Amino acid sequence: GAFHLFFNGTCLVTISLFSFIQISDLQIIELIIIPIMLVIGNLFVYLVHRYPLHKKYRYIHDGSYGQHTLWHHRFYTNENYQVVKKEDFQTLFFPPVVVILFSLFFIPGLYFFLNLFLPNNLLFLTLGMSSIYFILYETVHYTSHLPEKHWALRIPPVSYTHLRAHETDSYLVCRLLLEKMEEGRCCCVSCRDGMCGLRSTAAVSYTHLTLPTTPYV
Repeated sequence: GAFHLFFNGTCLVTISLFSFIQISDLQIIELIIIPIMLVIGNLFVYLVHRYPLHKKYRYIHDGSYGQHTLWHHRFYTNENYQVVKKEDFQTLFFPPVVVILFSLFFIPGLYFFLNLFLPNNLLFLTLGMSSIYFILYETVHYTSHLPEKHWALRIPPVSYTHLRAHETDSYLVCRLLLEKMEEGRCCCVSCRDGMCGLRSTAAVSYTHLTLPTTPYV
């Protein structure tokens, strides 16, 4: 809920601020790292979504494919894509463990690697922009789950939301149903709580169909 959002935001903002205060005597030419990091960030997000988040890879699928495809894309559909309450944040934003790994392993690792050949300002601009991009991604992702009449969706780049762009009816058939559970039971979350049915009527109508198990890549 709210703590989830607060924890993620605090970690990412702290990294950004710490990185930017390490910069001194900034030259205009050094700001070129900002658009470069935005391009790299977009490429990274594309590759992560294209592969581990939407394909099963042995050993990591529970935290990638399981969290994204089996939870996020089943909880939010093209009919029910809006955030209803703050408890929905757990299926909308990256889990805190991802932010912890980003903060304690990715950022330090990137620092030690880039420190070998980048000057101080470019180094910390890169680290700060890595965290800023993370925040921007989560923010834009959140706006894609806002009500259609929300003021933010009047901004053209925001209005073309990622959910409306890729969650078609055919996508729902293959992703909402997903795969049967190993025991052959219904795969929906509510069934495990004794109450079948997702938020979407479309999801409910497909819930009990049996699909072949998705193979590992």
